Amino acid sequence: MTDKEASLSYQQSNVAKPRVSVVIPMYNAQTYVAMTLTNLFKQTFSNFEVIIVNDGSTDSSVDIVKQFDDQRIVLIEQKNSGVSVARNTAIMQARGEFVAFLDADDLWHTEKLEVQVRQFELHPEIDFCYTDRDLFEEIECLNLTSGVNTDIIELEQLFPALLKHNHIHCSSVMVRRSIFAKIGLFDVMLDASEDSDLWIRAAKSNTVLRVASVLSFYRRHDTNTINSIKFRRNRVFAELLFYARWLRNPAGRVILADNIKGNSHALAYEEESLQNHGQAMRYFCLAFFFGKRDLRTFIKIILLWFKSKLTSSQ
Repeated sequence: MTDKEASLSYQQSNVAKPRVSVVIPMYNAQTYVAMTLTNLFKQTFSNFEVIIVNDGSTDSSVDIVKQFDDQRIVLIEQKNSGVSVARNTAIMQARGEFVAFLDADDLWHTEKLEVQVRQFELHPEIDFCYTDRDLFEEIECLNLTSGVNTDIIELEQLFPALLKHNHIHCSSVMVRRSIFAKIGLFDVMLDASEDSDLWIRAAKSNTVLRVASVLSFYRRHDTNTINSIKFRRNRVFAELLFYARWLRNPAGRVILADNIKGNSHALAYEEESLQNHGQAMRYFCLAFFFGKRDLRTFIKIILLWFKSKLTSSQ
């Protein structure tokens, strides 16, 4: 994709020298983005710019953003290219010393930026900081005044933990902008687990700091991408890529093989229930290859092979 395609419209922030660049990818977020921005502008730390990348929205998201008369807003419009491209576009335009990620439907504790910037100042050796998070559906359920605590998470602890399960909420993360020169940007090949991939690369080469307080809030709703079968397919693809990438790491290889085995096995049954016999067979084969070598799985592969052949011949 060319620069012209990626950045069809660009509005520069008027903030002279922002300390933090807040990155918000936005796609059809008209229901939530006003609340997210209203919450953001209540931060006790105010020296930040807000880079919103409209990823080809077809609703009124952009009109809602334009109603906010705040000089800190940067609005970039691009053709629909996915969340990784949107975040990368924002990162490349960021001017702050730090970059903080915020999804267009999530919320922050009002002291989140202040707490994380202070932790970076206290720990100059740290390039990556995240906070605990909570889930919410209704704004009334949130506790925006919880106390603050910190923990240093050592490299050896976090790297294998992230390979097994991504427990870091994207909207909780703040990094030094300089980290991207070391670990690269979001992988645009991934349509799922793109955040996990970046966190894993960061954890492999950096010590990570955890603020052990709930300062970010993940909104649960029917259109969350993790609820779709497309997400689960993309997750298995991502795990295969991770397996290839970390093949020479013995501990990582074992953890990722177990992930692929479990997720592909579950997805195989889901595909079978949808009468996607060929897809189901492939996922059962994947589970079998990575260790699910029992008679039931083997029989499933044979039966689904015949069903797929029968379906294709009709």
